Amino acid sequence: MYPGFIIAGRAMKATQYALDVLAHNIANTTTTGYKRDFPISRFEEELTAARLHETDYSQGPMMDTGEPLDLAVKGKALFVVATPAGPRYTRNGQFKITTNADESQLTTSNGLVVLGEEGPLILSGKGAVRIDISGRITEGGTSIGRLRMVWPTDPRDLTKEGAGFLRADTQPPPAVDFTVRQGYIEKSNVRIVEEMGALLAATRGHEASARSLKVLDRTLSRMLTVVRGRI
Repeated sequence: MYPGFIIAGRAMKATQYALDVLAHNIANTTTTGYKRDFPISRFEEELTAARLHETDYSQGPMMDTGEPLDLAVKGKALFVVATPAGPRYTRNGQFKITTNADESQLTTSNGLVVLGEEGPLILSGKGAVRIDISGRITEGGTSIGRLRMVWPTDPRDLTKEGAGFLRADTQPPPAVDFTVRQGYIEKSNVRIVEEMGALLAATRGHEASARSLKVLDRTLSRMLTVVRGRI
């Protein structure tokens, strides 16, 4: 294939992927604990049409909800949740108390068990719940346990799975640099103005690649016409 077509086509794929990443960020502007992705835009990757991006784990703004089971993390830490597929990690701390078989546990909003250092956190559902900055939980003055908080050695080892969950191939070590704030949630770290600007730039790049393909196509067609006329 003509090299110009290969280069322009791969550039189009790269810019299309960037558009998809940025659009996904914008769609999650209001998602609790969401961390924005950003496409890696280097010339070599555009030539290979590599679909690469990284996640920005910088702190999102805190919002005061006044709800005792809403928790926000400041710093490098993730909540741990038990799922049918194994432990998953999240910054979404909108929790609740779920009662099953006369046992109450701290769970996510959709009923998945939130893990403490010793396993599920069992509550009575009767006393006031207090959670300190280290993640230690008391209910009616009785110690319940401490939230299991982790952070990977390299955040690039985390993979997004949807619904605000992250997966890691190896178990992340305990987190050390964090505080928990009760009655708050961490909002998405997407900055909508910046994302819209990046989306506009990616759109222009995609359109430029499309125009290049059209020019190359017309040029090649003319060349073929000339060659055929001389045969």
